[in-house]
Amino acid sequence: RAAIKAVDPAARVVIGGLVADASFVDAMYAARPELRGNVDAVGWHPYAPTVNGAIGTVKALRRALERVGDPAVPIHLTEVGWPTSGTGEGSEIVIGEDARAAALEATVDALARSDCGVELITPYTWTTPEKDASEMGDWYGLRHPDGSATPSSEAYARVVARWDAAPVTDLTRQRICHPPDA
Repeated sequence: RAAIKAVDPAARVVIGGLVADASFVDAMYAARPELRGNVDAVGWHPYAPTVNGAIGTVKALRRALERVGDPAVPIHLTEVGWPTSGTGEGSEIVIGEDARAAALEATVDALARSDCGVELITPYTWTTPEKDASEMGDWYGLRHPDGSATPSSEAYARVVARWDAAPVTDLTRQRICHPPDA
């Protein structure tokens, strides 16, 4: 980070992309206490079978950052998505196209408008080959290989249009990571 900042003081150095287990953050800060106050953002991949699971991983990351004493570190969701086909390890996150569109829209909309400190959301990925039905990596694309739309790309476009029409403010922020006391 120091070397990068020496060349470009405005550069943002992002730790990432971490996946699903926020306990790594505890171990990372324990091993390198000088990180506290020196992390520009944490890149996170909230892969989970459901919307609630994906949101839950972000909540766990925010709690971990608070626990290690760096509560203001922004979260960059550098991969958000679900494959629509595939088998083998990780296949519990495979869902149909219509379900993926709904999950992507709900997850991105909720986290972008949340109090979790999510500063950036990037879906994974724009297009994939869609060739091998057993290979999950072939089925994450928001658009078909020929560039044509899918329900997921249309869902993402709707979320972006809502952000443009009604930007998030402190008054409209959803309390997901810090719910009000009961």
